[in-house]
Amino acid sequence: MAFDYIDYMRDVAERLKEIQHSEAEKRFHRISGIFGLEEMLSNIINMEGFQVMVNDTLEGRFISTDSALIDNPSFIFYVIHDLETNDFDTREITLGLCREIIKKIISKIYHDKETDSRNQTTYGLNYFRPETLRYTTVGPFGSKFYGIQVTFNIFEKGYVVYSDNDWIIES
Repeated sequence: MAFDYIDYMRDVAERLKEIQHSEAEKRFHRISGIFGLEEMLSNIINMEGFQVMVNDTLEGRFISTDSALIDNPSFIFYVIHDLETNDFDTREITLGLCREIIKKIISKIYHDKETDSRNQTTYGLNYFRPETLRYTTVGPFGSKFYGIQVTFNIFEKGYVVYSDNDWIIES
């Protein structure tokens, strides 16, 4: 089963107590990179509290093995919070709270990976690589949101393999 990143992270945003995304209280947003904030910015007037943003652009790399290439896509999400002030103490506290939330999300991803590994079902996280987790501070978004960006990788099951059937053979 392939990892359905957008649906998985939407479910995380709906179920995590600090986020509680819903149609009435939108706290989950897709973005197309750090500068592609269309969905978030269209809701920014009503946004407050913690938000989850997922980067829906394709990014990754191919890893070479002895016999083939393995697709190694990257996934990026953000936990952000609004700040009405440029007070550095408040910003530091807010970033600390964002870090606690990303730890909860990462622990859920890790838990669901273990569930997948035992049952071979559900999430598509069997090939999640915890050692690829990285995070960094980001902001401001929309002039008032600061938070933390998290990046991780999940190896795709199967290989990228050359096949003559994909090519027009010159005669």
